[in-house]
Amino acid sequence: MSGIRACFLASAMLLGTTLGSTRAPVAAQGLPELKFDHIHTYAEVAAYVQAVARVFPQIARLHTIGKSYLGKDLLVLEITNRQTGDALEKPGYWIDGNLHAGEVFGGEACLHTIRALVTGYAIDPVITRIVDTKVFYIMPKLNPDG
Repeated sequence: MSGIRACFLASAMLLGTTLGSTRAPVAAQGLPELKFDHIHTYAEVAAYVQAVARVFPQIARLHTIGKSYLGKDLLVLEITNRQTGDALEKPGYWIDGNLHAGEVFGGEACLHTIRALVTGYAIDPVITRIVDTKVFYIMPKLNPDG
């Protein structure tokens, strides 16, 4: 099984969804619509994760962990409910994408996971339990220069 397919399957199982689901996520006011009809650029990803941190401050925090070779911010979105405990004391998941320039689908899987977690929180009991008890560190563009 390819790493990309395994990533999608793991995300789907973790979030209690199916790969073939066409159910649209709940729209969040102020969050840009995220369409998967193209591969998202670094600028689109950066704008989206910044919006997520702004719209969902109770569960999302954006970290810049350095700069790429070409000077782009290395962005990691932390998703957890901090009111249920410190992130460093919870079991954590690291999810990243786009390590190499040709590996673009991992970044798309990261965006899908982010959207599912934040739009499903406080609506879907499985997602709510996961975000309350775990922490996710999601980096859609590990190599933003590629």
